[in-house]
Amino acid sequence: MSSLPILGLYVVPAILLFGGTIMILRITKTTLILPFEYGTWLLPGFVYWLIPIVIYELRWYGIGLEGPSKTLANLFEPVLVAVVYWVVFIARLAVAKSRPEINQRAALYCIGAGIAIAVAITFLLPVLAE
Repeated sequence: MSSLPILGLYVVPAILLFGGTIMILRITKTTLILPFEYGTWLLPGFVYWLIPIVIYELRWYGIGLEGPSKTLANLFEPVLVAVVYWVVFIARLAVAKSRPEINQRAALYCIGAGIAIAVAITFLLPVLAE
């Protein structure tokens, strides 16, 4: 099961969106991003990529889960995960700028929201016909 291109479809827009945002924050010398956050923007992509693989592998152990049967028409979904999580990330930065005392809590909620976004898009978006 070769699904590595799906991860690549998430990583490319995520690098552009999050990398550009982090670069702008570094240039303006804004310290809103915490040290543990520099790699967490990859987590929703990994979750989106791993869910179908885990469901497929669990069948070998007798656990018959029905995962979403995605087709090539659903190739925009990894990009959608990146864009929606980036919007949540920008909202988190706005909250952290206005209320710096809750910066760490907002960062942790943002990471959790990113994982929830990946799971929701995987299971709740309908399968598109080819």
